[in-house]
Amino acid sequence: MTALFALRASLRSGLQNEAQLQVERTGHQRRAIISNRAGPPFTKTLYGKMTSRYFLPIVFGFFGLVASCVSFSEDDRPALHIAAERNDIAFIQQWIKNGGNVDYEYNDRRLRIHGSGVRGQTALMVAAARRNLETVKLLVEAGANIYLESKRDDGYGEGTTVFDYAVEGGDVRIISYLWNASDKKRMLKHLPTNFLRAFDHACYDFPRTGKRELVIFFLDSFDRNSASEALWRISDRQACIPEIRFILDQGIPPASSALVTAASLGLTEIVALYLQRGANVNAYGRSSYTYLQANVTSLIASAGKVKLETMRFLLKEGANPDLQDNDGRTPLIAIISESACFRVAPGCDNQIEGIKLLLGHGARIDIADRQQKTAADYIERYRTDPYAEQKRALLLGQKR
Repeated sequence: MTALFALRASLRSGLQNEAQLQVERTGHQRRAIISNRAGPPFTKTLYGKMTSRYFLPIVFGFFGLVASCVSFSEDDRPALHIAAERNDIAFIQQWIKNGGNVDYEYNDRRLRIHGSGVRGQTALMVAAARRNLETVKLLVEAGANIYLESKRDDGYGEGTTVFDYAVEGGDVRIISYLWNASDKKRMLKHLPTNFLRAFDHACYDFPRTGKRELVIFFLDSFDRNSASEALWRISDRQACIPEIRFILDQGIPPASSALVTAASLGLTEIVALYLQRGANVNAYGRSSYTYLQANVTSLIASAGKVKLETMRFLLKEGANPDLQDNDGRTPLIAIISESACFRVAPGCDNQIEGIKLLLGHGARIDIADRQQKTAADYIERYRTDPYAEQKRALLLGQKR
């Protein structure tokens, strides 16, 4: 704040200087010169006097007020939390020696989780998230409660344990240490979500070692059904194939949600890998990448996103073109209803090819969804579709 007031004083005093800065051009060069020759100085004019006396002080006063309201202060977190973040063992030891509360909770409104701050955060949580193993051990040995939970400031959702923070940090040493220090029950509260995080860590190239060790720890320590269900989380990236293969090699069967996710994104190589490892081509699954997260087959998922290569592969592998999802949609309804075309484009050409592909494999056009609409009815929804007549002709041709 002192610097801001000094800046304001400097600028106000600078306005009293009667010199006028002019820029003269000589050839291709520019030089700035101070001149007192061209008319009265700015601050001697009526406008200049009014500006310097009334307007500028108001402006600088306003910015000074804003600066005083905005936090330019130093870190306002408890010293223990700062030390835990920095792995400052000496400070924490002194804190413990002085009888300080190792479970001191802090409401961190700067840490935003989906737009909300966090309350009830302990130093142990901070250390676990920051991968500071020495600090974690020191606090736990000093009696820190490993079952406390932080919560969102807005009260939404469930609490977050130190184990959740550790998994988010991705250090398998801390995760293993906390697991062994626990009662092996309360740490399982968010196991499905933690499997997702562990797989995410495995797929990304962190500068830290142990990403596969983290996956192995989870597979060895926890229910493998959770691992199978969590596989969808890394089924959306071609770059994750080595890790997917590694997880499958540990004997984890691919859940239908993983197959549906890969199919909806057109990742045919991953789809083929899952089918090779026993996935059912006609199984139903949910994915955040599918239409309204409906319970769909892999063919419905790929048809809705017009993934031609994946559709061809699935049909070749025996996918049924007439199966309906929980909304009654078939692959034919999905490809027409989800992908509207408002101008001629390559993606819309693919839609026509997809319709031909499904019809060529015997897809029925008379099946209606839960709204009692057939594929032909959905063509009428988008009247400006330049491909509408072509789609009608394909369906009528099939009807005949």
